[in-house]
Amino acid sequence: MYHQQLSYCITQFVEKDCKLPYTVIKGLLKYWPIRNSTKEVMCLGELEEILEATQPAELFLFSASLQVV
Repeated sequence: MYHQQLSYCITQFVEKDCKLPYTVIKGLLKYWPIRNSTKEVMCLGELEEILEATQPAELFLFSASLQVV
């Protein structure tokens, strides 16, 4: 329903603020759906959009901390 619009808004914020991807990805991983494959696919799509909008330098800075999660 509203997932696509919300995902678009989050992606726009991530493109404007280079420090925001870390917070958004940590939140997305914190509330990852465990037993609902439809929601897992939606979260994977959102994660892909966020990673595509993230600058490579910023992605490198927080990639080490995300591997711990």
